[in-house]
Amino acid sequence: MVHTDARFSAAIERAVSEIEVHTDAEVVVVAAPCSGSYADLAWLGAGIVAIVVLAFLVWSPVVFDAVWFPVDVLATGAFVGWALTRWPRLVVAAAGAARRARQVRQGALAAFTEENVHATAERTGLLVYVSALEGRVELIPDHGLLGKIPGAKWNALHVRADTVDELVAGIHRLGGLLAAHVPATALNEDQIGNAPRLRT
Repeated sequence: MVHTDARFSAAIERAVSEIEVHTDAEVVVVAAPCSGSYADLAWLGAGIVAIVVLAFLVWSPVVFDAVWFPVDVLATGAFVGWALTRWPRLVVAAAGAARRARQVRQGALAAFTEENVHATAERTGLLVYVSALEGRVELIPDHGLLGKIPGAKWNALHVRADTVDELVAGIHRLGGLLAAHVPATALNEDQIGNAPRLRT
């Protein structure tokens, strides 16, 4: 996961500091290991495995003691469910792109409020939300930026976070867009700290 890289915090803080010299926008980076829960899919997978185990016990040419069927099925299902909730990467692909995008969006909107990105004087805050498990970066601009930067410009901007260097490059591209549409003025001040916020 990109935010576990030892260089992450220092590199992101430096990149944000560099781009904010040229814009009145306030960039806040939040990195989360995942957005939301995939526990329902984990336990669905566990149920499927339990049914398969039961079918094997019932129809296998090898004769098993039926007294132990409930124990075997429950133990197998519980172990698989525990393993899949412990390592959600095993099931996140099964969630589908639409659900992953929805959960990341919801996580980003929550972080936007939690980190007070909306609290800048001119409403020029921008959240860069990195969700590692889903491999997605979500941008949430405040109203002051939406009024100055056309939607097509946001849509054309792709920020990836497979590596720290890739994320830093994306932040610098973002900085170019902000500087072009919301350039720094004499009132430019750092209203929100530049260090990334790390979720656990």
